[in-house]
Amino acid sequence: MNIIDRYLLREWLGPLLFALTALGCLMTTGFVLFGLIEDSARFHYPLVLILQIMLLRLPEMLYYTLPMASLLATMLAVSRLANDQELLMLRITGMSFWRFSAPFLAAALSLTLLAIALNETLVPPSAWLARQALHQAQSGEPLALPRQEHLLFRDLGPEGLRHLVYARATDGHQLQGVVVQAFEEQQLKAVLMANTATFRAGQWRFEQGSILELGEREQILRAKFASYELSLPATLQTLISEARQPLEMNLTELGQYIQALESGGQRVSALKVRWHQKIAVPAAALVFAALGLVLGARTLRSASQGLGLSLLIVFVYYLLMSTGAALGDSEQIPAWLGAWLPHLVTGPLAISLMAKRNRWA
Repeated sequence: MNIIDRYLLREWLGPLLFALTALGCLMTTGFVLFGLIEDSARFHYPLVLILQIMLLRLPEMLYYTLPMASLLATMLAVSRLANDQELLMLRITGMSFWRFSAPFLAAALSLTLLAIALNETLVPPSAWLARQALHQAQSGEPLALPRQEHLLFRDLGPEGLRHLVYARATDGHQLQGVVVQAFEEQQLKAVLMANTATFRAGQWRFEQGSILELGEREQILRAKFASYELSLPATLQTLISEARQPLEMNLTELGQYIQALESGGQRVSALKVRWHQKIAVPAAALVFAALGLVLGARTLRSASQGLGLSLLIVFVYYLLMSTGAALGDSEQIPAWLGAWLPHLVTGPLAISLMAKRNRWA
């Protein structure tokens, strides 16, 4: 890194701090504080709880703020250089716009990595604790495991389907109204029916039920039981006991949860979109920085103008992100495309604008 790169980065750090402060306050106030104040009139939140929730939500707000701050900081820094004719002087010395953009894009990449690191470490546990605290304050009870109805789980092995499990309902601890079909070499061999099933010591224990065994020549053997143990994959327990939302898991945990659901025959397209978004959202810092370079080089009249333009660009970006997520969730497009759709639209646009600026400036 030469002296010019260091100078450009120093010019970028001041606007970055301003952008983080301004956008962070907007995000925290709009998405956290106003909601807490509105709910406190109904649930009478104590001031300590409001402060606790705000502190717990700060990593999440910072995660979303970093890409937007990259846009505003780059736009303000380049605009200041353009207004003071420093950008023109650098171009006169023979520096291309691509070379001028390099330190800003490198800084944006560092913000992308920082946002990913936040989402892998601080964001999941803090968001989970915040939701638990709010649920406790609203209901007076700890956050319960999710209740599911008409659960269907497939146990697949190298030879194909081994077990097909159906439960009328589950409260996260126990299966109710259970039917298990056992297969050998793709042939149905037995049917187990039970009132309840509970996972204990690595085994599923079925209570109050019966077994139908299909023998040769269509012979049927029926036996009733008070308690019966059967080995099923541990992923079935994961499927019914996971209460966290995608934001409250890191990439590895969400990937494992998706795999568990997929092995059980569940639809996971929406979760796959959220998995890709954990990388796509931080990567927006690079696209935003490229747009900020082009717009800032055309000079801005004030910081408020830059903030307004930044919010407009962010609005368009998140509109595209919502559209892509909706299409990905409904499986109209692949999950990865649903998450990366905004980048595929705005990225080429930013590169083409930078190329034109490199020719004309």
